[in-house]
Amino acid sequence: MDEFIYIIGLLVTIVAYLATFTYWLGRRLESIDWRFQVLEERLSNRIKEVEAKLEGRVSNLENRMSNLESRVGSLESRMSSLESRMNDLENRMDKLENRMNNLENRMNNLENRMINLENRMNNLENRMINLENRMNSLENRMIELGDGLKSAVVNINTLLIEYMGLKGLFTQDEVRVLSNEVSRVISMVRANPISKEELDFIKSVFSKDPEQMSIEELERVIEIAKRWWWQDNSEIAFKVFQVASIIRAYKLYGKKKQQQ
Repeated sequence: MDEFIYIIGLLVTIVAYLATFTYWLGRRLESIDWRFQVLEERLSNRIKEVEAKLEGRVSNLENRMSNLESRVGSLESRMSSLESRMNDLENRMDKLENRMNNLENRMNNLENRMINLENRMNNLENRMINLENRMNSLENRMIELGDGLKSAVVNINTLLIEYMGLKGLFTQDEVRVLSNEVSRVISMVRANPISKEELDFIKSVFSKDPEQMSIEELERVIEIAKRWWWQDNSEIAFKVFQVASIIRAYKLYGKKKQQQ
């Protein structure tokens, strides 16, 4: 009987404990439920707030994405246009390069032709120099021949005049006429190539009568006239030379011959 009472008491204690535990657990669950509701409400509000923010940011991102897509599309369009222009420029550059290559080839051809022309010009210049040298040599020979002819003419005229003077072929009247003729033509001559002093000397000699002319004056006139004619081939110079030689021959030989 005591055991039964002990069991009943134990059961009552257990039931009381379970009732107390159940009550406490109920209150605890109510507290947890209330906190869960508060947390759920806060979480819901937070979710809504976050969703609102995210919605705005997503909308902003979508707008930016759309803008970027539009810009990318524009860039792609511009890139395509640039590529097309680049292709066009490359084609034009290829054409320019081809034209430049053609010009370079033509320029090289012109340079080669120019070199050929320069070589031919150099050859012509060498031939011209050779011809000029031959011409100079011929001119020198002609000058030498002319000088020889002039010397021969002077010697022959001197010899003939002296021979005619020895023969007494010059008369006093003839000598005066020749002297007057020289005095006339010499008055129109200017000092070139002989000097003014030499020209004045010739004029002063032929201003005299042949009888008053000295042999020394006539010989100097002959030398001046000979040099004058040698340099200038002047007809007047040769006439002065001949007349002065005739008067000299007359004075040296002609007067004595006529007196004899």
